[in-house]
Amino acid sequence: MNFRSTARRTVAAAVAVVAPLALSSTAAFAQGADGTVSIAGVVWHDVDGDGVREAGEPPIANQWIVLDEGRQEAFTDASGRYRFTGLVPGAHIVQSVDRVMSGQVWSGKGTDFDPATGYSKMQYLLEDGQHVELDSGFVTADFDYHPTGISVTGPDKEVYEVGDVLDIVGGVTFDGLGYMNYFADLTLPSGVRKLERLGTMRTFMAEDKPNEVTGWFYDRKAPGVVETIGARVVVERPITAGEIRLHMSDGGDLNPANNTITRNLTAVAPSL
Repeated sequence: MNFRSTARRTVAAAVAVVAPLALSSTAAFAQGADGTVSIAGVVWHDVDGDGVREAGEPPIANQWIVLDEGRQEAFTDASGRYRFTGLVPGAHIVQSVDRVMSGQVWSGKGTDFDPATGYSKMQYLLEDGQHVELDSGFVTADFDYHPTGISVTGPDKEVYEVGDVLDIVGGVTFDGLGYMNYFADLTLPSGVRKLERLGTMRTFMAEDKPNEVTGWFYDRKAPGVVETIGARVVVERPITAGEIRLHMSDGGDLNPANNTITRNLTAVAPSL
Protein backbone atom coordinates (compact mmCIF):
# COMPACT_ATOMS: atom_id res chain seq x y z
CA MET A 1 0.00 0.00 0.00
CA ASN A 2 1.26 3.48 -0.88
CA PHE A 3 0.80 5.31 2.43
CA ARG A 4 1.28 8.75 0.97
CA SER A 5 -1.27 8.26 -1.81
CA THR A 6 -3.74 6.75 0.67
CA ALA A 7 -3.18 9.64 3.08
CA ARG A 8 -3.81 12.15 0.31
CA ARG A 9 -7.12 10.52 -0.61
CA THR A 10 -8.17 10.29 3.03
CA VAL A 11 -7.37 13.92 3.80
CA ALA A 12 -9.03 15.13 0.60
CA ALA A 13 -12.22 13.32 1.53
CA ALA A 14 -12.07 14.58 5.11
CA VAL A 15 -11.81 18.23 4.13
CA ALA A 16 -14.37 17.94 1.35
CA VAL A 17 -17.52 17.83 3.46
CA VAL A 18 -18.41 20.49 6.00
CA ALA A 19 -21.10 19.18 8.33
CA PRO A 20 -22.60 21.86 10.57
CA LEU A 21 -23.86 20.64 13.92
CA ALA A 22 -26.95 21.34 16.00
CA LEU A 23 -29.25 21.64 13.00
CA SER A 24 -33.01 21.90 13.01
CA SER A 25 -35.91 22.10 10.54
CA THR A 26 -35.23 19.99 7.46
CA ALA A 27 -37.98 21.07 5.02
CA ALA A 28 -37.24 22.89 1.80
CA PHE A 29 -39.01 25.89 3.30
CA ALA A 30 -37.87 26.46 6.89
CA GLN A 31 -40.12 28.57 9.10
CA GLY A 32 -38.61 30.59 11.95
CA ALA A 33 -40.32 31.59 15.16
CA ASP A 34 -41.68 35.09 14.91
CA GLY A 35 -39.52 37.24 12.63
CA THR A 36 -40.34 39.09 9.43
CA VAL A 37 -37.12 38.52 7.48
CA SER A 38 -36.77 35.87 4.76
CA ILE A 39 -33.94 34.39 2.68
CA ALA A 40 -34.49 32.20 -0.38
CA GLY A 41 -32.78 31.07 -3.53
CA VAL A 42 -32.21 28.37 -6.09
CA VAL A 43 -29.45 25.78 -6.43
CA TRP A 44 -28.59 24.60 -9.92
CA HIS A 45 -25.99 22.84 -12.04
CA ASP A 46 -23.98 25.64 -13.65
CA VAL A 47 -22.99 23.57 -16.67
CA ASP A 48 -20.73 26.15 -18.32
CA GLY A 49 -19.46 27.66 -15.05
CA ASP A 50 -20.38 31.25 -15.88
CA GLY A 51 -22.43 31.83 -12.72
CA VAL A 52 -25.62 32.58 -14.67
CA ARG A 53 -28.49 30.11 -14.81
CA GLU A 54 -29.37 29.53 -18.43
CA ALA A 55 -31.89 27.43 -20.33
CA GLY A 56 -31.11 23.76 -20.00
CA GLU A 57 -29.14 24.07 -16.75
CA PRO A 58 -31.02 21.81 -14.33
CA PRO A 59 -31.98 22.44 -10.70
CA ILE A 60 -30.35 20.48 -7.91
CA ALA A 61 -32.85 18.90 -5.53
CA ASN A 62 -32.15 17.87 -1.93
CA GLN A 63 -29.22 20.25 -1.60
CA TRP A 64 -28.38 21.00 2.03
CA ILE A 65 -28.58 24.70 2.91
CA VAL A 66 -27.54 25.89 6.37
CA LEU A 67 -28.46 29.19 8.02
CA ASP A 68 -26.42 31.00 10.66
CA GLU A 69 -23.90 28.22 11.36
CA GLY A 70 -26.58 25.63 12.07
CA ARG A 71 -29.50 27.49 13.65
CA GLN A 72 -31.69 26.26 10.80
CA GLU A 73 -31.30 24.07 7.75
CA ALA A 74 -33.32 23.35 4.64
CA PHE A 75 -33.09 21.04 1.65
CA THR A 76 -33.99 22.23 -1.83
CA ASP A 77 -37.17 20.99 -3.47
CA ALA A 78 -37.52 19.43 -6.92
CA SER A 79 -37.15 22.85 -8.55
CA GLY A 80 -33.94 23.58 -6.62
CA ARG A 81 -35.64 26.16 -4.37
CA TYR A 82 -35.06 26.71 -0.66
CA ARG A 83 -36.53 29.34 1.65
CA PHE A 84 -36.05 30.49 5.23
CA THR A 85 -38.93 32.57 6.60
CA GLY A 86 -39.88 34.10 9.93
CA LEU A 87 -36.31 35.19 10.64
CA VAL A 88 -35.59 37.97 13.09
CA PRO A 89 -33.97 41.15 11.72
CA GLY A 90 -30.20 41.27 12.07
CA ALA A 91 -27.11 39.58 10.68
CA HIS A 92 -27.52 36.32 8.76
CA ILE A 93 -25.14 34.09 6.82
CA VAL A 94 -25.99 31.11 4.61
CA GLN A 95 -23.96 28.06 3.61
CA SER A 96 -24.55 25.87 0.57
CA VAL A 97 -22.96 22.61 1.72
CA ASP A 98 -20.21 21.01 -0.36
CA ARG A 99 -21.13 18.46 -3.04
CA VAL A 100 -17.64 17.24 -3.96
CA MET A 101 -18.50 13.68 -2.92
CA SER A 102 -21.28 13.85 -5.52
CA GLY A 103 -18.86 15.09 -8.16
CA GLN A 104 -19.68 18.80 -7.97
CA VAL A 105 -18.07 21.89 -6.43
CA TRP A 106 -19.19 25.50 -6.04
CA SER A 107 -19.15 27.51 -9.25
CA GLY A 108 -16.12 29.78 -9.49
CA LYS A 109 -18.03 32.69 -11.01
CA GLY A 110 -21.06 34.84 -10.49
CA THR A 111 -23.07 33.12 -7.76
CA ASP A 112 -23.83 34.52 -4.32
CA PHE A 113 -21.64 31.97 -2.51
CA ASP A 114 -17.87 31.93 -2.04
CA PRO A 115 -16.42 29.29 -4.42
CA ALA A 116 -13.77 28.31 -1.87
CA THR A 117 -16.00 27.83 1.19
CA GLY A 118 -19.65 27.64 0.14
CA TYR A 119 -20.64 30.46 2.50
CA SER A 120 -22.57 33.49 1.29
CA LYS A 121 -20.08 36.13 0.19
CA MET A 122 -21.12 38.44 3.00
CA GLN A 123 -23.03 38.46 6.25
CA TYR A 124 -26.35 40.11 5.44
CA LEU A 125 -27.69 42.69 7.88
CA LEU A 126 -31.41 42.48 7.18
CA GLU A 127 -34.04 44.91 8.39
CA ASP A 128 -37.65 44.25 9.38
CA GLY A 129 -39.60 42.80 6.46
CA GLN A 130 -36.58 42.50 4.16
CA HIS A 131 -36.14 39.57 1.75
CA VAL A 132 -32.93 38.50 -0.02
CA GLU A 133 -32.35 35.95 -2.80
CA LEU A 134 -29.10 33.94 -2.70
CA ASP A 135 -28.51 31.51 -5.56
CA SER A 136 -25.91 28.73 -5.51
CA GLY A 137 -24.43 27.24 -8.67
CA PHE A 138 -22.39 24.04 -8.79
CA VAL A 139 -20.04 22.88 -11.54
CA THR A 140 -18.81 19.41 -12.39
CA ALA A 141 -15.64 18.61 -10.44
CA ASP A 142 -13.47 17.90 -13.47
CA PHE A 143 -9.91 19.16 -13.09
CA ASP A 144 -6.62 18.91 -14.93
CA TYR A 145 -3.70 19.23 -12.51
CA HIS A 146 -0.34 20.02 -14.08
CA PRO A 147 3.07 21.45 -13.16
CA THR A 148 4.13 24.58 -15.03
CA GLY A 149 7.90 24.31 -14.79
CA ILE A 150 10.98 23.83 -12.60
CA SER A 151 13.48 26.62 -12.03
CA VAL A 152 17.01 26.31 -10.67
CA THR A 153 18.75 29.50 -9.58
CA GLY A 154 22.13 29.93 -7.99
CA PRO A 155 25.52 31.55 -8.57
CA ASP A 156 25.98 33.21 -11.95
CA LYS A 157 28.15 30.60 -13.64
CA GLU A 158 27.92 28.23 -16.59
CA VAL A 159 28.15 25.05 -14.51
CA TYR A 160 27.25 24.68 -10.84
CA GLU A 161 29.88 23.32 -8.48
CA VAL A 162 30.06 21.43 -5.22
CA GLY A 163 29.38 23.91 -2.41
CA ASP A 164 26.98 26.07 -4.44
CA VAL A 165 23.65 26.96 -2.84
CA LEU A 166 20.72 26.60 -5.26
CA ASP A 167 17.02 27.41 -5.13
CA ILE A 168 14.99 24.67 -6.81
CA VAL A 169 11.35 25.70 -7.22
CA GLY A 170 8.48 24.15 -9.17
CA GLY A 171 5.23 25.75 -10.26
CA VAL A 172 1.89 23.92 -10.05
CA THR A 173 -1.66 24.76 -11.06
CA PHE A 174 -4.87 23.23 -12.39
CA ASP A 175 -7.61 23.93 -14.92
CA GLY A 176 -11.33 23.62 -14.26
CA LEU A 177 -14.54 25.54 -13.60
CA GLY A 178 -14.41 25.48 -9.79
CA TYR A 179 -12.00 25.83 -6.88
CA MET A 180 -10.15 22.83 -5.45
CA ASN A 181 -7.38 21.80 -3.09
CA TYR A 182 -4.50 19.69 -4.36
CA PHE A 183 -1.18 18.00 -3.61
CA ALA A 184 2.30 18.08 -5.12
CA ASP A 185 5.72 16.61 -4.37
CA LEU A 186 9.17 17.61 -5.55
CA THR A 187 11.93 14.99 -5.64
CA LEU A 188 15.50 16.28 -5.53
CA PRO A 189 18.51 14.54 -7.09
CA SER A 190 21.06 12.64 -5.08
CA GLY A 191 24.00 14.88 -4.22
CA VAL A 192 22.14 17.87 -2.80
CA ARG A 193 21.05 18.54 0.78
CA LYS A 194 17.99 20.56 1.76
CA LEU A 195 18.63 23.72 3.76
CA GLU A 196 15.13 25.17 3.92
CA ARG A 197 11.73 24.86 2.35
CA LEU A 198 10.60 27.35 -0.31
CA GLY A 199 7.33 28.13 -2.05
CA THR A 200 3.70 28.94 -1.29
CA MET A 201 2.44 25.44 -0.54
CA ARG A 202 2.26 24.16 3.02
CA THR A 203 4.02 20.94 3.95
CA PHE A 204 1.91 17.79 3.71
CA MET A 205 4.14 15.14 5.25
CA ALA A 206 5.92 16.18 8.45
CA GLU A 207 8.52 13.49 7.83
CA ASP A 208 9.53 14.50 4.31
CA LYS A 209 12.30 12.31 2.98
CA PRO A 210 15.76 13.92 2.74
CA ASN A 211 15.39 14.29 -1.04
CA GLU A 212 11.69 15.19 -1.05
CA VAL A 213 9.45 18.22 -0.54
CA THR A 214 5.70 17.64 -0.20
CA GLY A 215 3.02 20.29 -0.48
CA TRP A 216 -0.73 20.74 -0.37
CA PHE A 217 -3.56 23.17 0.29
CA TYR A 218 -6.29 22.54 2.84
CA ASP A 219 -8.21 25.54 1.53
CA ARG A 220 -9.45 25.49 -2.04
CA LYS A 221 -7.65 27.50 -4.67
CA ALA A 222 -8.78 29.18 -7.87
CA PRO A 223 -8.03 27.45 -11.18
CA GLY A 224 -5.21 28.87 -13.25
CA VAL A 225 -3.30 30.38 -10.32
CA VAL A 226 0.29 29.13 -10.16
CA GLU A 227 1.52 28.11 -6.71
CA THR A 228 5.07 27.05 -5.88
CA ILE A 229 6.89 24.27 -4.05
CA GLY A 230 10.63 23.97 -3.60
CA ALA A 231 13.75 24.01 -1.47
CA ARG A 232 17.06 25.80 -1.01
CA VAL A 233 19.79 23.18 -1.28
CA VAL A 234 23.56 22.91 -1.14
CA VAL A 235 25.45 20.77 -3.63
CA GLU A 236 27.48 18.25 -1.63
CA ARG A 237 29.05 16.15 -4.38
CA PRO A 238 29.34 16.10 -8.18
CA ILE A 239 26.10 15.37 -10.04
CA THR A 240 25.77 14.19 -13.63
CA ALA A 241 22.31 14.83 -15.11
CA GLY A 242 20.61 14.30 -11.76
CA GLU A 243 16.82 14.27 -12.11
CA ILE A 244 14.54 16.80 -10.43
CA ARG A 245 10.97 15.48 -10.51
CA LEU A 246 7.78 17.48 -9.87
CA HIS A 247 4.53 15.52 -9.58
CA MET A 248 0.91 16.42 -8.84
CA SER A 249 -1.64 13.98 -7.44
CA ASP A 250 -3.44 11.89 -10.07
CA GLY A 251 -6.72 11.46 -8.15
CA GLY A 252 -9.70 12.36 -10.34
CA ASP A 253 -7.52 14.06 -12.94
CA LEU A 254 -8.86 14.44 -16.48
CA ASN A 255 -5.37 14.13 -17.96
CA PRO A 256 -2.91 12.37 -15.64
CA ALA A 257 -0.39 12.16 -18.47
CA ASN A 258 0.68 15.78 -17.81
CA ASN A 259 0.98 15.49 -14.03
CA THR A 260 4.76 15.01 -13.93
CA ILE A 261 7.68 16.99 -15.32
CA THR A 262 11.42 16.56 -14.86
CA ARG A 263 14.59 18.58 -15.24
CA ASN A 264 18.24 17.58 -15.04
CA LEU A 265 20.84 19.11 -12.75
CA THR A 266 24.59 18.85 -13.24
CA ALA A 267 27.29 20.01 -10.82
CA VAL A 268 31.02 19.45 -10.92
CA ALA A 269 33.85 19.39 -8.42
CA PRO A 270 35.03 22.90 -7.53
CA SER A 271 37.64 24.35 -9.83
CA LEU A 272 41.11 24.78 -8.40
